[in-house]
Amino acid sequence: MLSACVTVLGPTISGFFVTAQLGLDQTGIYAIATAIAVMVSIPYRSMSSIVQPELAKASKEKDTVKLNLLVRQVAAVLMWVALVLLALIWINIDVIFAILPNGNIYAPARYVILFLGIGNLLQASFSLVGSVLSFSRYYYYSIFFSLILAVVTIGLNNWLIPLIGINGAAVATCTAYGIYFITLLSAVWIKLKVSPLSASLWKIVLMAIAMAVADIFLSRLFGNMDLYGSAVLRTVLIVGGACLVSYYIRIVPELNLFADKWLSRITNKSKG
Repeated sequence: MLSACVTVLGPTISGFFVTAQLGLDQTGIYAIATAIAVMVSIPYRSMSSIVQPELAKASKEKDTVKLNLLVRQVAAVLMWVALVLLALIWINIDVIFAILPNGNIYAPARYVILFLGIGNLLQASFSLVGSVLSFSRYYYYSIFFSLILAVVTIGLNNWLIPLIGINGAAVATCTAYGIYFITLLSAVWIKLKVSPLSASLWKIVLMAIAMAVADIFLSRLFGNMDLYGSAVLRTVLIVGGACLVSYYIRIVPELNLFADKWLSRITNKSKG
């Protein structure tokens, strides 16, 4: 599957270049950063196995309306969940390094985690489009897109690692994912008229920008607080605030239904 290839290809190539150009010490740091960042894409790995049969059925029936509905709903849900996970990791990154044994060694990799996390967010949000392509009569295009990802990743690693070190590998991977998904989404729209882009998705992008600005402001505001206190306050205000805003303005209606279901259960139990 194209999505499985994408999951492995980018990080593997970047890891190879880090080893070749920066040595084994930096490779170990990069591996830890990759392991932390990959948590952002876990929701996709869980949900894809549930959605794939429906995508295969809709593709077989050439039901473009159903394909668009599925892809847009799932992309919005996965982007929102991945964004929350990335925000939790980034806001608490100093706490993570404080807890990790020899965390001071890994601390310089904070931006590696950020850029790899953004790459994993893109992967979680849009990899399902690759499945749509794989189920279509244009499945052989997958080879072309895999080559694009490989060539761009190799080229960017060669250019960026000598300039900015280990951060260059992360920026290369993130940028390669961006170029890859722009190309993939464009091709799938042109050939199949299927796209994950929706109003919900653009609202999530705006929410991500607002969360980033809030984190910059609050990091300065709470700069003199202790590490754990600052992390807790920023987590509550940024992530908690974003979740509340998302719920009340119904950015992702499917998540509202899920939240309402659990709130109803909690209410019924408390009454009982």
